[in-house]
Amino acid sequence: MVSFHRTLTLTLVLFVNAAISFGQLTANRDGKVDPSFGNNGIAAVSADPNHDLAGVIDLEIAPDGKIVVLGFFMPSGQWASGLYRFLPNGQLDTSFGKNGFVLLDELPWHVVFAIKIQPDNKVVLAGYKDLRTGSRTLDLMMLRLNADGSLDTSFGTNGIFLKDLSVGKVNAADSLYSLAFQPDGKIVAAGTSDRVSSGTGHDRNLVVIRLTADGALDTSFSGQGMFQTPSGKAYGNLFGSQTATALQSDGKVLAGISYGVYLNGDPMMLRQFSDIFRLRSDGAIDSSFSSDGKLELGQGFDNFQKIHVLSDRKLRTLSGAVRISQIDVNGTLDADFATGGHVVAASILWQSMSVDPAGRSTVTEITSTGSFRRILSNGDPDIKFGRVGIGTTNGGAPYTYASQLGITDSGDLVMAGLAGEFQKQLILTRHFGRRKL
Repeated sequence: MVSFHRTLTLTLVLFVNAAISFGQLTANRDGKVDPSFGNNGIAAVSADPNHDLAGVIDLEIAPDGKIVVLGFFMPSGQWASGLYRFLPNGQLDTSFGKNGFVLLDELPWHVVFAIKIQPDNKVVLAGYKDLRTGSRTLDLMMLRLNADGSLDTSFGTNGIFLKDLSVGKVNAADSLYSLAFQPDGKIVAAGTSDRVSSGTGHDRNLVVIRLTADGALDTSFSGQGMFQTPSGKAYGNLFGSQTATALQSDGKVLAGISYGVYLNGDPMMLRQFSDIFRLRSDGAIDSSFSSDGKLELGQGFDNFQKIHVLSDRKLRTLSGAVRISQIDVNGTLDADFATGGHVVAASILWQSMSVDPAGRSTVTEITSTGSFRRILSNGDPDIKFGRVGIGTTNGGAPYTYASQLGITDSGDLVMAGLAGEFQKQLILTRHFGRRKL
């Protein structure tokens, strides 16, 4: 009988230890590649060499789980935008465009920086149209694609919305960089309007527009469908997204902008800064936010990437490529988040950020090994994610660059970036990300 009890006790101990080990194994797999996606966790597409893939700009996961990736291409040496669509399993969706790919070179001189997918799987794109006047003259542009990738001619004028903010002026660059959808189907976009300033670069204004669901300016927003900051700031010529936007549940609009200031008017002394504005649902400045509607986030490095509205209505932003900030509802920095409301990158620039339902932020990093990391809701690093808080795409192979990311309904992470020695290959990976706190 004693021997029986000893055997039973030993069996129970081994079972409990095995269960604990299995639980630890599954709990710590977050950040690792999901081998059921694509080819052992990786979907790779070699772009047509005539298109010359130049960068991954945005990624969106559709309501049906399909993944749309926006990239820059250079057919004939000119900028063009293109979209790949993948099935939830990582295979190219051949029902979209031509074998899963749509190149906007059929809409000459249209360049897109942001995409957003409607509940009916139509794709809204925002950017600029180059008027090809011989000088840098760009108009705000939005267009919409049907679910099959064809141009939706019911939107705007024959599928395209254009707005010239600088009628009769040359060297005027207007562009949209970020998108958000209201529950009623209206579309909010943020961008910039730039003017050449003699001797000190350009003058940059934040622009926020709202369109009706069919692509017309919504005149109930700021009287003319558009808000602009009253005065701009000098900046240096920067590449990539300059603004971010998001919507609160009460209809208020959040818009962030990055810009540079020449100290003492010296073009060699450029400093980057980021601001976030809040507007009421009618497009007017919300003075209850940071006392005057604007919060200055401080000096950074480059672009304003993301704004996320958390479940408690606080804001989480990624700005300047080096700073994650958490902001209270009233527009002040959340002192309980990280250090004084900020997490600041030590030596690596961040490219994009997602936030999961548990309030954890995952950010992609500008490295040659496709690295990304996760930060807990209080701003601390998540050391149980990946390897001591850091995950990699493609196993950390050289020449892999994770750029954009999204979170699936099940909580997993999808990453898109470039791969190959000359980074001409699009790579898409899926990683586990469902561990509960």
